[in-house]
Amino acid sequence: MGFAPAERLELNWSYSGPRWGHQDPLLLMGSCFAERMGARLQRHLFDVVWQPAGTLFDPLSLQHHLQAFLRLARDGDHGLDLSDWVQREGVWHRWDMHSDCSDTDQERAIQKLKTALQRGADQLSRAHTLVLTLGTAYVYFLASNGRPVANCHRFPSSNFERRLVTVEEMQTLWEEVLENLRAWRPDLQVWFTVSPVRHARDGLVENNRSKARLLELAHRLCDGHDGRTYFPSYEWQIDVLRDYRYYDTDLVHPNYAATAFMYDRLVQYAMKPDAVALLPRLESLVTADAHRSRLPQSPGNQDFEKQREKQWQELFQEHPYLAQRRHTPWK
Repeated sequence: MGFAPAERLELNWSYSGPRWGHQDPLLLMGSCFAERMGARLQRHLFDVVWQPAGTLFDPLSLQHHLQAFLRLARDGDHGLDLSDWVQREGVWHRWDMHSDCSDTDQERAIQKLKTALQRGADQLSRAHTLVLTLGTAYVYFLASNGRPVANCHRFPSSNFERRLVTVEEMQTLWEEVLENLRAWRPDLQVWFTVSPVRHARDGLVENNRSKARLLELAHRLCDGHDGRTYFPSYEWQIDVLRDYRYYDTDLVHPNYAATAFMYDRLVQYAMKPDAVALLPRLESLVTADAHRSRLPQSPGNQDFEKQREKQWQELFQEHPYLAQRRHTPWK
């Protein structure tokens, strides 16, 4: 008798914590994998804010941002020095911020920073679940003073020193902010996940060393703590999906199929049944909204738009809290 191999390995993971629905605010922060999930949640009209101050790859920068949001939400002061900017080729940047906050005018850059911080603080103060995606344990530090850098902003490499930080170094910082979060928001659910995106430019051996430290960090922070959960997106991508059919052409980023698979795991394990039941209806309406007719004035298209609008209004009558999210601009 021949051996029939399984189609794929199964990941035996379960979640017994509080699930969330469309009325439960969500905050997603971290690497670009957070953007993939955030965009899908936004598409389905969840109350979600993702990357309020831009993409963050390393745990030190992510912790720094979360601490600023916490201080602003809890104490009314983010604790950052608003004069701490550097200029390159006519653009003002901050070492602790993504280029989303950069600008040719320093006052505009400061205002972008304030807006980003307030957006993150506001969502953190009301969030049901905070999802934190760790990307790499390699951190850039300023050669001049040893400060960690969230974004190099294309400055010459001579400005920085790059180092693989230890699990203990990361854990010490994270335990402090997590304890402060717990004291302020004891009901907040905190999810950690490790991005499955390979940092191939570091080298595959180096990437695996980095991911190993992030995995250990995430488990140390979650194990034995109520309200903290490890979501195994890394294992689903690397060990379950496994092959290059599930990667973009760069062979490092998960493709549409992989992202859909991961989102389905969120649906399966994290969402309330009423939210799950609503998803097909929302997907149909959002897809219809994206439709652009080549003949918008034709009777057929006019009937289509009237029917679509009627369906939206019926949905809003049943779920009025969704109405303000229909036209939420994509980030």
